[in-house]
Amino acid sequence: MKYQYSVENAYEEYVSESRAEKAEGILSMSEGALDFGCGVGTPWKRQKAPCFLTAWDINEDSLNKAIDTQRYGAVLVTSLPQHFDTVLLMGVLEHIEEPEILIEELLLDTSPDYLYITVPNGDSIHRRFGVESNMLNRSNDLTTSDVDFGHFHCFTIETLEEMISDIDELIILSSGSTHCKISSSANMQDWMDVPQWRALDKATEGIVHGEGKYNGAELYMIIKTEIQ
Repeated sequence: MKYQYSVENAYEEYVSESRAEKAEGILSMSEGALDFGCGVGTPWKRQKAPCFLTAWDINEDSLNKAIDTQRYGAVLVTSLPQHFDTVLLMGVLEHIEEPEILIEELLLDTSPDYLYITVPNGDSIHRRFGVESNMLNRSNDLTTSDVDFGHFHCFTIETLEEMISDIDELIILSSGSTHCKISSSANMQDWMDVPQWRALDKATEGIVHGEGKYNGAELYMIIKTEIQ
């Protein structure tokens, strides 16, 4: 239970600082954005988005918790078709069996100028540790934790770029990964004990630089659309 408490707190701190921080640039150029699959609104619990945010999630309980954060100006409860400057897909695509179809439908329904995507990184330092510990055959194999979380995919930067490149009218502006503490990965509960992951936290702090651009726990991608 002590481990789980640490994981939950590290995760909330991570998504608040990393997901929201990376999105600030395009959100500051947007009048309104759709947080599609907003969950409980974790990225905005510690800071406010620089534009008007609309929340949508298939899970009504999660949506109500997101509303309770008081970070959303509106809630989308009817059909999607309307324009948003930016559509956020944060921690969504890995849960979708055919994510490219979802993206195409969102482009058709909301005509956004930008997409902001985050997904777990299948080539992260966490998963490389799993390979070296003989817990995974390949770093982007789905783990028991992935399946428990409802994940269908474990993207690498290559597979994410390939999927986006196959969709017409999308241009990748930038991409990278965000660092979070090793202890914020639920996989680590199976792979090592508390003193070990604390030591690994310290050893890997700040590793996501230069050639390690895609070593972090989560990939992000900023995409420009060319919808006529």
